[in-house]
Amino acid sequence: MYLARTEHKGAFTYSLRESYPADGYLQSRELFQLGPDPGNYIKYPGGHAYYFKDELIEALENQSVTDIDDRLEKLLEGFIKPEIRKVIGHFAHRGNICKTPSNEPIPTKQHPFDKRRLLFLKSGIVDQGAIRRLPRKLFCILDHKSRDEIEQYFLMAERILKPAERKIYTYVIFDLQRHFSSPLAKRFPAAMDGLRLDDHFIAAVCRLNGDHNFWRGLSRGAALPAYLIRYVIMYFDNPFAEEDFMAAYIRDFMRSRRSFRFPRRPGPTMGLKAAAQALGLAVQDLKKMDPTILTRHYRKMAIKLHPDQGGDQDQFIKIAEAYQSALQRLRQK
Repeated sequence: MYLARTEHKGAFTYSLRESYPADGYLQSRELFQLGPDPGNYIKYPGGHAYYFKDELIEALENQSVTDIDDRLEKLLEGFIKPEIRKVIGHFAHRGNICKTPSNEPIPTKQHPFDKRRLLFLKSGIVDQGAIRRLPRKLFCILDHKSRDEIEQYFLMAERILKPAERKIYTYVIFDLQRHFSSPLAKRFPAAMDGLRLDDHFIAAVCRLNGDHNFWRGLSRGAALPAYLIRYVIMYFDNPFAEEDFMAAYIRDFMRSRRSFRFPRRPGPTMGLKAAAQALGLAVQDLKKMDPTILTRHYRKMAIKLHPDQGGDQDQFIKIAEAYQSALQRLRQK
């Protein structure tokens, strides 16, 4: 049994569903409609006690659901009053999420798309080239679930994503880096051709939409399912976090060339005039420049001058130092 959330015109409704074997694969069915607030089915007699309404318990018993109270406690924990949840949190039952159901005869094939989603949410890893060599038990949360239950799991899990992480998340889970030979593709997706990247993303969404094995057991119409629409919105409505990825890329570059280290002195390491010259800017223009504009200017130069792209290593290091010095001065104003 699992908790499902459905959105319609900005409003959410909740229901209890379960995955079950039928016709050789796992399907899903609805057990009970909870409405917009599952908390309405939780009663508080006093103190720190609570129980679930008889109406809900009886409906689940009539459908042969077992361990009802324990399962409801886990699924509806987020709707219990905060002050009570805080008290009982230390005693809440936490079962083995990877335990194989004794009555589950159908082996589960872990789909690469699901594995990429889970790996990123657990680790934030962009380069997932080694995913095939990772042990199956790392992805055991995906086992013995219908397609609908898996998608509901990710709907909840993806709430941890910050706005700056959403586009890189779609870049990773649709494996868009495989379409680019540049080493930047694994570390700095923002440097890729935007139009080409958009084309590959749309093609990947269409391929997944047409993958009948992926959607087995889920009732759907001819239109793009809502479970995929959210990724289209996530991709096109969010930019790459340019400065964060550039900083990580520079750190990786410096680690690979241990002879160079940024000085650890608190003040700028390069004079304003020298920094402006290295960055190809007039001193007066640099003084007035917004840090965001400076970062964009530097990123374009760094991509062009990077040694992996045929640029000069000494010049690349020089503009990196000039950028850090100029940025520090601008932030001190």
